[in-house]
Amino acid sequence: MRLQGRIALITGGSKGIGRSLAQLFSEEGAKLIICSRTEHDIQNVARQLKQGGGEVYAEALDISDGKRLENFIQKGEKEIGPIDILINNASLLGPMVPLLEMPLKDWEKVLSVNLTAIFHLTQLVLPKMLTKGKGCIINMTSSVGRKGRALWGGYSVSKFGVEGITQVLAEELRDQNIRVMALNPGGTRTEMRARAYPNEDPKQLPAPDTIAHVVLHLVLNAGLDWSGRSLDARDFFSI
Repeated sequence: MRLQGRIALITGGSKGIGRSLAQLFSEEGAKLIICSRTEHDIQNVARQLKQGGGEVYAEALDISDGKRLENFIQKGEKEIGPIDILINNASLLGPMVPLLEMPLKDWEKVLSVNLTAIFHLTQLVLPKMLTKGKGCIINMTSSVGRKGRALWGGYSVSKFGVEGITQVLAEELRDQNIRVMALNPGGTRTEMRARAYPNEDPKQLPAPDTIAHVVLHLVLNAGLDWSGRSLDARDFFSI
């Protein structure tokens, strides 16, 4: 129960790493606010967590819809309480085509989900973190957000943005005792990874639970001197 008394918001909480995070954080005593795009999937996760004794507010929404996102945070904090852990996990892969061939609407959608929503969510939860005098924000990034790769288009560019917003926020919030980190999970046994690498053997990849434990370790142990860093989950597998 190392997260007892803490309230965590996890986006993309119905599958993969997000679902594993929700399960682990709930087991550790955190109260949860979770979302994903699919009503059936996110409510199924919420139902399982509640059956295990967890306290959860869950909603299906597109996080790129600013007004719905604002309503979601208001309802979640009213029911569960003020958020002090934010895990920006949700991502959209988008078309894997040359930038020349990427439709503008797909570009805008990927950037909206992967980057603008992080900006908006942070704005929405920060006031309560500042009032509490503590907080932890972990933004899920990618190796293609550090070195561009052909055909990764909007996803790659959005993750470069995630690295940037992490660094800016860390500098702005360090004196307020709020930590902000970027974490690259690396190849993980998820549906998104399977879409990006259809010929890869998923059995050779770590399970989402492994990444969830890395995130938990950072939330519990990373100090302010870690704020602003871009981290690789595999560096923590032996912990």
